Amino acid sequence: MLAALIVAGALVAGCGDDGQDGTLSPLSAADCPFSGAADPVEGGSDDVDRSALTAVETDKDGCVDVITLRVDGGPGEWIAAYADAPVLDARGDDVDVDSNEALVVTLKGATSDLDGGGMAEVVPGPLDYVRELLVVPRPDDDELHIVLGLAERLPFEVGGAEGGDGLEVRTG
Repeated sequence: MLAALIVAGALVAGCGDDGQDGTLSPLSAADCPFSGAADPVEGGSDDVDRSALTAVETDKDGCVDVITLRVDGGPGEWIAAYADAPVLDARGDDVDVDSNEALVVTLKGATSDLDGGGMAEVVPGPLDYVRELLVVPRPDDDELHIVLGLAERLPFEVGGAEGGDGLEVRTG
């Protein structure tokens, strides 16, 4: 029973009363003074031939959701952008993203060590904005997509992870 109360408390902590009917609503972007942008960004190094996603970590920094992608061999080239079309899996089928917006981080020349290298769903820890997190391998394209499901298009920024072994995606 105590565990259920702790989980319920954690779910309520990131919410506020919308003032209309007493229901709770998630934080909105206006509640977080974050200065990223919603435009596509790219980076990384083309010196990295192959890399493997070994872990996905979720954390918070104040009101900012932080997703750390641990990449063995360091991240090669990457692109982060909101999807303007359905995200496709390795067979070309639509990936079921249960959120209004999908922020996709594409790692070029990367594979995944999660769930045997297939598509994986990572349960995002106590975050305010990221509602779902999917790892979608695209071996025919030599890419790996990390899909962050969000309720709305929010500013984000991507940079190197502490230790240099991956990327850190911040949104709020």
